Amino acid sequence: MQLNINTPRGLHSQRHEQELISALSIMWPNLSWVDTPKNMPASVDGLWINKHGSVHAVVEIKCRDMTEDLFLCRYNGEWLITAAKLRHGCTAAVLLGAPFYAYLALVPDGVLYYRKIANGHGKHLAKWREEETTTPRNINGGCVDRVNAFLPMKQGTRIHYRQSKVSDYYGQAVGA
Repeated sequence: MQLNINTPRGLHSQRHEQELISALSIMWPNLSWVDTPKNMPASVDGLWINKHGSVHAVVEIKCRDMTEDLFLCRYNGEWLITAAKLRHGCTAAVLLGAPFYAYLALVPDGVLYYRKIANGHGKHLAKWREEETTTPRNINGGCVDRVNAFLPMKQGTRIHYRQSKVSDYYGQAVGA
């Protein structure tokens, strides 16, 4: 079975994820990033490990080819994410005894919104609404009906992880 991350679009998204993690590693020098395996399905994208070798945070990352203006105006700062991703992250937080964070990178603007979703005991620290909707199946297209979460990110933390604009996933100039 080929994973979506191993397709051309998936690999392009993975490069944006790596750019984000590299920038955050500079901003947070006391933490080290550990990816979950990319050759098999994983419930979360990775872990931050502290300088003592303990799990500091469980993380789910999505890199979106969307400007911040579009995210805030059209979507009112709500991130549509598969509800199961949030549930799995909360479970991983309990199993590892570390908080679970959701990271949404808005690639064209180099902006990251992140939010603590649950503490290491599984207590939900963020509220979201769930709806069954028809959405793209994955980065490569198709459609699927599933339960999605609409996670408000305006209540999270916003940082710039890159100062310049970039091209979108398909090579067209964005935000220039």
